[in-house]
Amino acid sequence: MSSKSETLSISKLKAKSTAGIAGRVLSIRTLGKICFLTLEDFTGQIQVVLSQPELIETAQSMAPQSIVQVEGEVLQIPQPQQPKQQPQQPELQLELQAHSLELIQKVTATPPIQLESPTVKEKLETLLEHRAISLRHKKIKPIFQIQAAIVQYYREFMLEFGCTEIFTPLMLASSSEGGSEIFEIDYFDKKATLAQSAQLYKQVMVGVFDRVFGLSKCFRAENSNTRRHTTEATQFEFEIGYIKDFSEVMQAQQECLRYILEKLYRTHKSQLEILGARQLMLPKGDFPCLTFDQACQLLEKQFQIQTQGWDDLSTEAERLLCEYARQQHGSDFIFITNFKKATFYAYKDQQGTYHNVDLLCKEMEISSGGRRIDSHSQLEAAIREAGMDPKDFQEYLSIFQFGMPPHGGFGMGLERLTMLICDVANIREATLFPSDPTTVASQKIG
Repeated sequence: MSSKSETLSISKLKAKSTAGIAGRVLSIRTLGKICFLTLEDFTGQIQVVLSQPELIETAQSMAPQSIVQVEGEVLQIPQPQQPKQQPQQPELQLELQAHSLELIQKVTATPPIQLESPTVKEKLETLLEHRAISLRHKKIKPIFQIQAAIVQYYREFMLEFGCTEIFTPLMLASSSEGGSEIFEIDYFDKKATLAQSAQLYKQVMVGVFDRVFGLSKCFRAENSNTRRHTTEATQFEFEIGYIKDFSEVMQAQQECLRYILEKLYRTHKSQLEILGARQLMLPKGDFPCLTFDQACQLLEKQFQIQTQGWDDLSTEAERLLCEYARQQHGSDFIFITNFKKATFYAYKDQQGTYHNVDLLCKEMEISSGGRRIDSHSQLEAAIREAGMDPKDFQEYLSIFQFGMPPHGGFGMGLERLTMLICDVANIREATLFPSDPTTVASQKIG
């Protein structure tokens, strides 16, 4: 098609003008001697009306998902009034009366996913098997528009907070946290590991910039086939120096989440409505907070859960504590502090209490953090106590020989937060191409 009109995005169209647009055909519907196309580009959707026989014939020869370019006249169409609202003037909507239609990429096959359906018909396994196509569904695509906004607003907050963004390595010479949940990789004629977290590098960079943040990948070789676990995840990272205690970390995190959510609910209301997602409840003041001991006492007294001998919370306990926070504090968020076990770098006071904290949201843990050890001798001893060799941490340990301030931070799961904001049932739905014990990047292995 040799277009005489400027090709515009759908959002740039103006009534009573002639314009060209290019995009993906979502639906094709013939009614008598008229054919209607729903066309979409990155800015929105528009109805295209075809009345010329040769254009209708072209449209009927293709299937939805075809890529086309259309030229025509942009018209305003009054929309029916909504009885409940009774507006004084009817809402106006644009449509394009086509003069020409060019097929750029013709589709004739039927997609493996019912993309035209207003709801998702397929099971999650099928959606992931055909992930590259299922991501186009109008009930799935908004999840990742929201996820992108979460990252944007996190970055905005952290920059305003005075942090420097850092980019940490994914391949490490040795484990960053110890334990057996490590992916080993061949590195020439040697072995390396995939990063379990960015923790050690965040601490290194606190010695450089005082306040740092980042977005990093983490890999856990856990054979966990639950709706909240994947083997590859994305973490919001934050670390800050010169703290008096780890409550400053908690304060920064709740301010950050409040900023993200309040801005997201203003800017992405339409996407959240498509998903039917309930807004997360934010308390007027600080997020509710319980120590681990207080949480166990509450679980025993209010929910009759036996917690004797616990050093961590069960999945059910997390859900019940979130229920308590919602009912008693009007909050979908609750901090739990002072757990009985911790990673080797966690700060422990003279009374033997760990200064660590998890943040629960809606039904599950979304982050962990706290204050870190800042003494070289204490950290070296903690590494040995964890059954590791300080020689494997020489570069990390060196920063403590040359002065480190009291510091702390958190790591928060992007996919879990997205899952809870979007109100979807499985973390794989909030991960573009999820990996788990049976799949890598949504592709079955073995």
